[in-house]
Amino acid sequence: MSRLSVALATLLVCCQMPGRAQSKPQPPCGTDPFPAWPATGNPPLVKSWSKSELGRDWKPPACTGWTEPGFSTLVTTAARFHHTSEAQGLLRRIGAISELAGMRYWSTTHQNWRTLITQASALTARQSASHRPDFTPAEIERKRHYKALYR
Repeated sequence: MSRLSVALATLLVCCQMPGRAQSKPQPPCGTDPFPAWPATGNPPLVKSWSKSELGRDWKPPACTGWTEPGFSTLVTTAARFHHTSEAQGLLRRIGAISELAGMRYWSTTHQNWRTLITQASALTARQSASHRPDFTPAEIERKRHYKALYR
């Protein structure tokens, strides 16, 4: 019985290793993302990590532009969806920060709809209180950050 237990334990560990190798978040920076994109029409895949799961020294890939160290919880969402407009329409929607104001969510604690975002506006810089108009499709296109999503 002990040989069988050791064999099963070894099998379980070996089978889990590939999954563990993919257990860190990976944006679509020229490689396959993790979590992977679900098929169009399927629900989004959401994965979260705590600082203790990724380690204190974990840094996201350079392609994210995230240079500040530290986080308490990291959440990723991977999804595919149909959009009826051309690329410019989708870019306009992405840049329309002010349209996020009033976004609601279902509170399981209070058993009613609540406002998640009360105010929303684009800013001129990080750590800035200086509001600006929403981002235009041309501004987003110049940044080219969105192109990684379509590779």
